[in-house]
Amino acid sequence: MRDEKYDVARAIAIYFVVVGHVLISLNVHVFRFVLFFHMPLFFFISGYFLNSSIKKYCFGTFLKKKVKTLIVPFLVWSLISFAMNILLLVNGGNFNLKNVIEQFVEIFLYARSLWFLVILFFSSVFLALFVYSIKCKYMGLLFCAGSWLILSFFLNLVNDNILAAYKFKWLFPFLLIGYCFSESPWRYSISFVKSGIFCTISLIIYILLTNLLYTDAFFEAYSTFTYTNIEEMFAGMVYYMISIFGIYVSIICSQKLLNLRMSKYLKFIGGQL
Repeated sequence: MRDEKYDVARAIAIYFVVVGHVLISLNVHVFRFVLFFHMPLFFFISGYFLNSSIKKYCFGTFLKKKVKTLIVPFLVWSLISFAMNILLLVNGGNFNLKNVIEQFVEIFLYARSLWFLVILFFSSVFLALFVYSIKCKYMGLLFCAGSWLILSFFLNLVNDNILAAYKFKWLFPFLLIGYCFSESPWRYSISFVKSGIFCTISLIIYILLTNLLYTDAFFEAYSTFTYTNIEEMFAGMVYYMISIFGIYVSIICSQKLLNLRMSKYLKFIGGQL
């Protein structure tokens, strides 16, 4: 049976991707809490459902499906975006080879607007490689986490803007946590059905934490994994814990929203992703 609270949670994340970015661009500081949970929530849920795909398919089939559902849409929509930007260049009288190349590099090489699809693809395949190749599940996940850490530090030494690789450093742990949670018996023993008061208090605490502990420098280090000193490393660990708390708050709130009439719309939006 489909766990519909995750569909609602995805719909919430979609909403805050759009609204949150608009409000943050207007420098509305109270909405900084959006930065800590909307993309981590996407990756956590993707990791949660990744488990069933890995169990169902062999690696070859799994890879083909990920290419079809993530890489093909990335290429198609990037091509559409590229064509629209060329039209804007022509309309603005700025059409020349230099600007065309810049648009191509931004859209296809740096994955300017569709980086999510690319990073989710590489994150899913990266995790699947260890799960498929190492028979001992726990050893495989341990090697996977260690390899992510090594790769993240290596990416700091090269141009990690290519295909938005720095996002992999930031978001892969949430995919891994989601996968581990799907394998854990806790998903059955921990009830997400909480009272409305509990959900409200948790949400308020989360918003306060994200605003009180936020600094531009620490968040930049957290989201790009460029920890260069002990202070940044400590802040990064705190921010990861805040993001995990944000994921938890999102899911318990989603469980409560299932009781509302509007939930059918949220389930439809989240279920289509």
